[in-house]
Amino acid sequence: MIGLVLKDLLVLRKTAKLYIAMLSFYLVLALAGVFSHAMLTGFVALFTMMLPISSFAYDELARWDKYAAALPVRRRGIVGSKYLLALLLGAIAGALILISSGLFWLLKDTAPGEVLLTGLACVAAGLLMNSILLPLLFKFGAEKGRLLTMAVLAVIFLLGFGGGKLLGYHEFPEMPPCLKTLFPLILAGVLILALFVSYQVSLGIYRKKEL
Repeated sequence: MIGLVLKDLLVLRKTAKLYIAMLSFYLVLALAGVFSHAMLTGFVALFTMMLPISSFAYDELARWDKYAAALPVRRRGIVGSKYLLALLLGAIAGALILISSGLFWLLKDTAPGEVLLTGLACVAAGLLMNSILLPLLFKFGAEKGRLLTMAVLAVIFLLGFGGGKLLGYHEFPEMPPCLKTLFPLILAGVLILALFVSYQVSLGIYRKKEL
């Protein structure tokens, strides 16, 4: 499975370099005060979510599934490698957030905890989206999966925005201190459960798929 992850990383290296260059550009603009760090952390979530889609697109272009079927690789390993790739990208995104929070603290005198917490929440949101996205990619492929992902994002945005309007919120309400303390643990628990369920669904889909 590690070899499959390395394959994806090598295939994605040019795309990843482009995302990192864009992230650096946004970081410079955020440090210059052009916009807040929230846009930067949102871009990190996008980075976490979009690269797995690219890996499926490259696999389809090279007809990797048919080649993989001839290799001594179990389908469990192929599915697991995509989830391991998503987790690795999430870890890289978390490291980038950690570096950017340090820069905001040194150069902008911004509380590092605020930037770090917002950024890690965005990384977790990207991984949660992957838990929805990966089964769709295994089922429908990269092109249809991308369209369905856009539809899911649109529905989530409309529900969140519309729900906030109906409840009269113009901004996120302040969390109670006790909930703020437990928030990372709650988020981690939800994330682990979502990825586990998603992995089982993807494995069931891929086992039934004709290659």
